[in-house]
Amino acid sequence: MKVKLKYLFFLLLIPFLLDAQENQGLTFGGQKEEIGYDIIQCSDGGYLLGGSTKSFGTGNMDIYVIKLNENANAEWIKTIGWKHNDLIRSITEVDGGYIIVGDVWDYGYSLLDIIVIKLDYDGNIIWQNLYGTHSKDIGFDGIELEDKSIAILGYTRDIDPFGDILLIKTDKDGNEIWRNNFGTPYDDYGIEVITFDTDKFLIIGTKAGFYDDVYATYFNSHDADIMLICCDKNGNELWQKTYGGYGHDFGYSIVTEGESIYICGSTQSNGNGSFDMILLKTDNEGNELWSKTYGGSEYDYGISMVNNSEGGLYLSGTTKSFGQNLSPDYYLIKTDYEGNEIWNLTFGGDLIENVYKAFSTADSGVILIGKTNSFGNGYFDILLVKVDKNGIIENLISGIDSTFISDIQLYPNPVSDQGRFRNLSTTEIPELYIEIVSMSGRVISSFKVVAPDYSFNTNYLGSGFYIYRVRMKEDSKIIFTGKLIVN
Repeated sequence: MKVKLKYLFFLLLIPFLLDAQENQGLTFGGQKEEIGYDIIQCSDGGYLLGGSTKSFGTGNMDIYVIKLNENANAEWIKTIGWKHNDLIRSITEVDGGYIIVGDVWDYGYSLLDIIVIKLDYDGNIIWQNLYGTHSKDIGFDGIELEDKSIAILGYTRDIDPFGDILLIKTDKDGNEIWRNNFGTPYDDYGIEVITFDTDKFLIIGTKAGFYDDVYATYFNSHDADIMLICCDKNGNELWQKTYGGYGHDFGYSIVTEGESIYICGSTQSNGNGSFDMILLKTDNEGNELWSKTYGGSEYDYGISMVNNSEGGLYLSGTTKSFGQNLSPDYYLIKTDYEGNEIWNLTFGGDLIENVYKAFSTADSGVILIGKTNSFGNGYFDILLVKVDKNGIIENLISGIDSTFISDIQLYPNPVSDQGRFRNLSTTEIPELYIEIVSMSGRVISSFKVVAPDYSFNTNYLGSGFYIYRVRMKEDSKIIFTGKLIVN
């Protein structure tokens, strides 16, 4: 199933409601580059997005976190960073908030260090810790354990002769309990970690790999193989398996179902094209039972996989074989647990769309996050796509009267001294409240619209970008968000 995005509306940071007659997708970003590396559906029904931004923040690239409500309107936005490159690749909801895992350049030792930050439900930092060495260290994943402790998966270059997979356990406050590294005489990367059999860890990654970009098309190492490692609750390795052939094979994602282990990645050794998406099934000791590939004559990457709550798997990544005009597009496949394809979907425009993470939603659907430069404001923007269990793209902004939303106008925009809100709806609106919010998520002002055509001053606002939020009542849920540019 191919979806071409003919019209995709966007904001600098917050999405508009899309045309109900078109296929839905939301972009987030500014004039430069934003990438979405992870997304979760939160316990309140909303979503938390994480990645990197070059448009906002203080450095060359900063950590970027956005909290959306269930209608995909922003509740808060957080940028964290220093002078150089800082980003996160993993988000998980934990007791009392969220844990984000990534790496930073300036804050710690020289080169990159793993950073773990705990945020409360409003985006305030509770604590942040570094886990680094004097060499390059990258943070890939983090999970909360049953006792509220945290397992952090990363990479460290502080191992001779090459780098190793690094697993760290901390208490609930981020204090390190133990660490262990795993690897071979080559550069080895671990991308995801999960718990297994209640008291074990499974790590999926790549032996003799590299991680400059999961979508890199050049190779600078011995041919890579998918690597699966099992270790006990104290980080001691129990067994290690590799899977691959004559070419490069990369392991990116792992789930379990009963006693079976499923691995998703990319293979150059098997399949039809330069790379194909691969799905492997093993027993509980890592012995391969079967593998299947998906793709065409061009490259097709498998990056992220999740269980479907009604049974089966969602495999996601990027396809060039089936992309719009042979350009890279989002690629989503639903299979049963034997790898039989139920349906597939591609989603994108005429340029580049890359998936970085999938998350299984409470309604048995799936939500994808990544980047696009076919749509949006900047060089690359975050692209969010929600798909139901039947492969139909959903409107993320739901539960809102789209007729009413289309009747709200802000003009002029950009504004200098005075702006106006106009409500063209014929429906009587008893109360309409507007909030002006900074890019950091701080509410600067709030006022009630007392006429269908209402003016407001902007003299107190400095030049730059702001968000305006519309509520039906003063303390009600946000029903719409938009951008405000002040000259």
